[in-house]
Amino acid sequence: MQQSINPVDELLEQWEEMKYCSSHITPTDDIDILDYMRRKGQLMAYSQELRYARLQNNTEVEAEYTTKFIEAYTNFSRDFIFRILKNG
Repeated sequence: MQQSINPVDELLEQWEEMKYCSSHITPTDDIDILDYMRRKGQLMAYSQELRYARLQNNTEVEAEYTTKFIEAYTNFSRDFIFRILKNG
């Protein structure tokens, strides 16, 4: 019997694969770079809090950070990943 993967787990795996990759973002100004770094740091923090909540079996905190992580990941992907792929 094959176990299906939770969609949040898939996002976390994707994030783990790309978070340390060097990006080829072509910023238009310093604000792009700062925004990129801020959002990347935010995603790192949310993913760590989500994993820690799972380790602690804290479902309330897990639900909170699941929502935050999904929203941040979606926005980050939309705003930066496609631009990196386009310029890469």
